[in-house]
Amino acid sequence: YLLIAVVFSFLTGFYVPLFVTAEKTNLLFVSTLSGAITNIILNTVLIPLWQINGASLATVLTHFVVWFIRGTLIEKYTKVGLNRKKAYCNAVLLMIQGTLLIFSGAYWYIPQLIMVAITILVNLKEIFVLLKRVKPILKK
Repeated sequence: YLLIAVVFSFLTGFYVPLFVTAEKTNLLFVSTLSGAITNIILNTVLIPLWQINGASLATVLTHFVVWFIRGTLIEKYTKVGLNRKKAYCNAVLLMIQGTLLIFSGAYWYIPQLIMVAITILVNLKEIFVLLKRVKPILKK
C-alpha cells in the first residue's frame, strides 16, 4: 500500500504549483486539512481491524482523497488535461488490487489476473495509442 501512497502523494504534489499560480493557496490548506481529518478517522477505524495493513490502507486512501479534492478544485481555475474519471477508475482498481494481494489466500494470483485484465480493458484505447507511437521507434 505504501508504494501506492507514494504515487498519490506525487500526484497531489503536482497540483501545488497550479494552486500557487492561480493564487488559491487557501485551497491547498483546505485539501490538506481534509486529508488530515480523513487520515485520523481512517486510522481510528482501520488500525484496530488490520493493524499495520490498516494504517497503510488509511494512508493510501488519505492521499487519494487529497488528490481527488485537489483535482476537483483546480479544474475551476485551470485546465489540467487529465481524464479524471479514467484516472480515478485506475486508482480504485489499483487500490482494490493491493487489497486483494494482502488479503487473498492460496490462490491470490486469480483475483490479480482478473484485476490486470480489467485494468487493460479500461485502458485499451490508451494502450493502442502508445503502441502506435512506440512501433516506429522500435523499427529503427
